Amino acid sequence: MGFFSDLFGGWGKKSEDPARASVTINGVTYAPSEVETQMQKIAFHICKDYIASSVSKCEIRTFVRGKEVFGEEYYRWNYAPNYSQSSTEFWQELIYRLYDNGEALILPIGRQLVIADSFIKEEYAVKPTVFSQVSRKGFTFSDLHFDSTNAVYLSLSGNVRPEALVSGISGILNKTLSEAVDKYKVEGGERGIFEYDAVQMGDDSYKEQINRILNEDFEAYFANKNAVLPIYSGTKYTPVTNTSGQKTSIVGDIRSLLEQSVSTAAQAMKIPPVLILGSVADSKTAVENFLTFCIDPLMNMITEKASHVLYGAGEVLKGSCLQADTGYIVHTDAFSIAASIDKIKAAAVLSTNEIRRRIGEVRINEKWADEYIITKNYENVENTGGNGNENDDEQRT
Repeated sequence: MGFFSDLFGGWGKKSEDPARASVTINGVTYAPSEVETQMQKIAFHICKDYIASSVSKCEIRTFVRGKEVFGEEYYRWNYAPNYSQSSTEFWQELIYRLYDNGEALILPIGRQLVIADSFIKEEYAVKPTVFSQVSRKGFTFSDLHFDSTNAVYLSLSGNVRPEALVSGISGILNKTLSEAVDKYKVEGGERGIFEYDAVQMGDDSYKEQINRILNEDFEAYFANKNAVLPIYSGTKYTPVTNTSGQKTSIVGDIRSLLEQSVSTAAQAMKIPPVLILGSVADSKTAVENFLTFCIDPLMNMITEKASHVLYGAGEVLKGSCLQADTGYIVHTDAFSIAASIDKIKAAAVLSTNEIRRRIGEVRINEKWADEYIITKNYENVENTGGNGNENDDEQRT
């Protein structure tokens, strides 16, 4: 609301071109073309932040030859990638750089994961991509050699970045927005009829008096919230301001255009617009689409490239890799999925500790909590003794 109120508060100020007044946002005055840029930046920032916040909730699972391991690699990706950042800060910076620049570079240096501020990339047809002049926080790693075999290079697929798509659509919407602004100013400003005696305009003193009314008194009257307009003998002012409430509708039109810009940015970045705009209608499907088409492909790209760099082809083929668990993006509690938990456990899909991990509960340090349990009605027909009793719920380990 602060942005909209500041935006509308700037219109109506005196300018040389009343049809295209400047706009003041947070104390800074922008020309109409700059308003388009600001609208584009706001829409793009909202979508970037939505993705970054979601990615930071993912858990990176580490596997060594098919067995899940909770070691240093797990700690780096999920708690402290380096001496200066938490995992949440690391992921948010990575996503911002990736969407702002279309590419990002993660440097595994010693026991740390560092995101490069800048680098020069040299690509080859059949050789690893080489990265030079790699720097971070003003320090250039001149003594280290980086290429696509020992640094994790990430890039957005395709030649058109989401920001470019947003910019193009914003340009299309800008003309419509300007027309809506003009309409708003006309309906929102006060107009009136000023009557004077044209015959007396030949009198220099009378002409001077009329000019003072038009150029000074009316200017002060319209510029101030509370003002008194002096009316001289032989003159009359009749206001004809529109009081039908039309300007409320116009504000809605302008807000709709701004929301359309955000919606377009969301679609360009594969985010269901209803999530950004706050609609609760069919939100479950929207979240599923967001995870399926935006977050899952993004995290798959990151973990695939990181696995290649950290483990190499030989170890990856033996089951050593990173996997992103995006299920943590959606808030889950035990009470809302109690029925599902019972089925998952009874079918031996997850153990008690694996279920507790999923819902954010601490593990139980007991052997039985890591065992898999299945009810007889899920057993193979050959093991039921042929009695066909599907209601036998005796549990076995």
